[in-house]
This record gives sequence, C-alpha cells and structure tokens, in this order.
Amino acid sequence: MGSYFLPLPNDTVDYSKWFNQLNFIMGNYDYLSGELIDDANDQMQLKRLLDVILYEYERKEGWSAFIIQNTLVSVMAVISRNIQAKAIGKRKVIDEKFTDLLNFISFNILDSEKLSINYLSLKFNISENYFSEYFKRNAHEKFQDFVLQSKLRIAGSRAKFTDAPFQEIARDLGFTDSSHLNKMMKKYGDKGMREIRKEIQG
Repeated sequence: MGSYFLPLPNDTVDYSKWFNQLNFIMGNYDYLSGELIDDANDQMQLKRLLDVILYEYERKEGWSAFIIQNTLVSVMAVISRNIQAKAIGKRKVIDEKFTDLLNFISFNILDSEKLSINYLSLKFNISENYFSEYFKRNAHEKFQDFVLQSKLRIAGSRAKFTDAPFQEIARDLGFTDSSHLNKMMKKYGDKGMREIRKEIQG
C-alpha cells in the first residue's frame, strides 16, 4: 500500500503517460464494435470519477485543479483498460508475452526508439531474427503494418477531433510531412485528412 504514496520526481504529473493513453484511446475508440465501456462496474466507476471532476470544477478551491488532473488520468486509465481488453479479445491472443508486447507497442506508438525491433526484442526476450515472424504468427499481420495502421487511426482521430495543423500531426506520428501522411491515409483508408476533417465539421 505504501508504494502508492511514493512521490514522483519533482512531485509533478507525468504528462508523457497522459499523451500515451490519449493516443491509445484516439487510435482505438472506434476501431472495435460495441460500447466503449462494456464492463458494468467500470461504467459505475467512470460515473463516480466524472462526478468528482464536476464537483471540483464547480468548487474551484485549493487543490481542485490538481484533483481534476489526477482524476482525468484515472478516467483515461479506465477507458484504456476496456479498449485494451476488447482489442486483445478480438485477436484471441493466447500468448501472454505477446499480449504484453501489443500493449507496450500501443502505448508507445509515438516513440520510434521503443518501437525498434532491436529495442522490443531485448525488452521482451525475443530473438531479433525471429521477431518479425513471431509478431506475424500471433497478430496475423506484419509488425510494420500494425504500427502504420495504429498511427493512421490516431491521425484520423486527430483530424476529426482537434484543429491541429496536418503538418503537426504528421510530424508527431513520424511521417515525412503532411503530404506523406495524406498519401498513406488515402492508400489504406480511401480518405485524406481534409476529407476526414470536413466530414466532422459537417
């Protein structure tokens, strides 16, 4: 229990984990059918967390902003847990190591160093020469294709739900430029970034 109260360095919120979770949600929220939160207990938990945020927002007293920040982290964690369970269930993954590998890739999709085959092979104790075959056998798709499709789903979500410039989205996701990103979007999803943004704007 005591480990929960260990302070973070400088006692600050780790925003990189926020963005990792947010990217995971944006890349998978409409990828799977059904409700975003299927689990009844998690639905109740989410309502309680949102009630805390609303209460602190209306109260606007000392520590309210800090409480809201940390509660938002919990909200994203609950949503991520449900998406993660559905994604793994859909793939019918039996290998626990591969489940951990998929989760790690999904939550570090913007970190090119952590997505290198060399890094992943060492971290998950898989032969570098065997990694690509191992991934394809378990995921039924190539590693590079999985990463690319994950990034394209995030790009599509950011086109829909943010006003971020396409050049910025392309840079964040590791594409050469917005033209390269747009080309990939059309190749794998039939719609470019502008078409996706126009659809949501009505």
